[in-house]
Amino acid sequence: MKKILIVFILLLLGCVGTSKQVPAQKTAPVKKADKLSGEQILINQMSSENDKIALKAIAILGREEDASKAVVKKYEDMFRNYGDNNRIEALLDQIYLYNNQVDFLPGLEVCLNCENKDIREEAIDIINDIENKKAVNVLIRALANEHSNVREEAAWGLGMISDKEFKSQAEWEKWWKKNKADFKF
Repeated sequence: MKKILIVFILLLLGCVGTSKQVPAQKTAPVKKADKLSGEQILINQMSSENDKIALKAIAILGREEDASKAVVKKYEDMFRNYGDNNRIEALLDQIYLYNNQVDFLPGLEVCLNCENKDIREEAIDIINDIENKKAVNVLIRALANEHSNVREEAAWGLGMISDKEFKSQAEWEKWWKKNKADFKF
């Protein structure tokens, strides 16, 4: 991770991949308390006004097998508060790469109410692929979503994991309450 961070910082400064020389700058000494981890620097860069920097930070963080709690929190914050569809789609694409996708469920559930149909569809597809009881809870709640594509995909996903075809959210809730304890994927 340290090598990735160093290359990323050098890219930001224009020291790598260019013939341009960066003049030496005098900087104040960094106190120990001011130091940020490489991961935290990348997390901060996810909100950069420069799309290229933000997307590169998202991609670098996506190389880890498991997302840290800080990364998961940043994703959820961005899903709730960020209006850039390209960046949200990049975040969703990265979730597929993490082993701990279940940790992203609260943020993915937020995406189900997004105005952009593509974002809603990608979020529900990810949820449908998560083999975890928490995902089933999200799918059942999604049956009441205002968007028909989310409701249809949630019903399809529930049907795939259960081999059932209920017509209402109440029927799914009843089935899940009865089967949740012993349910296996």
